[in-house]
Amino acid sequence: MTISNKFSDMQNSEFHQFFVEELRDIYGAELSLIKALPKMQEASTSEELAAAFYKHTSDTQLHIENLERIFDLLDEESDSKKCKAMEGLIEEAESIISDTEKTAIPEMPH
Repeated sequence: MTISNKFSDMQNSEFHQFFVEELRDIYGAELSLIKALPKMQEASTSEELAAAFYKHTSDTQLHIENLERIFDLLDEESDSKKCKAMEGLIEEAESIISDTEKTAIPEMPH
């Protein structure tokens, strides 16, 4: 059996398909997160928190690029899959932002 036949057999395996589906789920999570993080940064109540969200955005962009390289190496389409877990986390963050805005103490005039 040649190397190309082994690769073809691997691509058709259940394990390979499961792996690719999980990569698509992770890719979808990262794509959702890259959209949400700037909103979180903007809503930050401290410079330190805003800086952390800024760094996390940069790290997330690298994760997306790495996942795209993996899809290329596997000769697979980089289709994303909706990640329900990330959707829940983002909804929770939006709720916290909303609650924080409602309870924030208004600035006093100088």
